[in-house]
Amino acid sequence: MAKFYLDASLFLLPSSNEIFGMVVLELLFFGTPVFSTPEAGPKDILQYQDNLSRCFSLDLESWKNEIINFILSTNMENRILRHNYIQCHFNWASIAEEYIGKIIDN
Repeated sequence: MAKFYLDASLFLLPSSNEIFGMVVLELLFFGTPVFSTPEAGPKDILQYQDNLSRCFSLDLESWKNEIINFILSTNMENRILRHNYIQCHFNWASIAEEYIGKIIDN
């Protein structure tokens, strides 16, 4: 799968039901930009990533325009930023810290 992720210019996930978003994490880990509808996993993963990926409601005209603008404005350096975002925010240590923090707060 890594070769496909690295070779992809962009990944589209126009899903009406996405529970966790593992494919989004995998693609971003390999630096591939993701466009997704705001379902459970992708919405949480992509919430702060407008400059690296996109998450918004499915409207074909909007998606077309966003994809064109994104491709014209992106560069390979962003692959590294996507990878680093996943490494920093979605590793076992940071997920465990967030989980424990939520338990303590309750």
